[in-house]
Amino acid sequence: EVQAARCSAGHLSPAHAEVCRVCGVRMPLPPEPFWTARPVLGRLVFSNGDVVTLDRGLVLGRAPRIPDGHTGDQPNLVKLNDPTNEVSSQHLEVRLDHWYVLVVDLGSTNGTEVRLPGQDPMRLRPGTPLPIEPGTVVNLAEVLRFVFEVVA
Repeated sequence: EVQAARCSAGHLSPAHAEVCRVCGVRMPLPPEPFWTARPVLGRLVFSNGDVVTLDRGLVLGRAPRIPDGHTGDQPNLVKLNDPTNEVSSQHLEVRLDHWYVLVVDLGSTNGTEVRLPGQDPMRLRPGTPLPIEPGTVVNLAEVLRFVFEVVA
């Protein structure tokens, strides 16, 4: 569960948010927070046309499996088609932590590059979670990329 508030259009956002995470309208003041099941936090739109909903965590790779020592809800295993084999078998984990979406490189061979909106691209350090925001582009081994989007 997460603590939430509704904007005037009815979208759920974090209780402390100044603007709606979906439509950008100012949140009511004072907020009327309440506890609710975490909503879908968005989707990943891949350069190959695939779309994956963020209703739970994900493990991405050519042969994904649940990482050793994983706790909590079982992540969705997303098999990526890469005929070049540049994307690792276990490449990237996408974690959902309350309202946050985090990406974690799983020690991939060819790395993961992240470009947050308005910033220069940066290479992820394996095992170090990085929070991302809508509009972030994540490039897996310079072969396949996705954009994180929030949806109503």
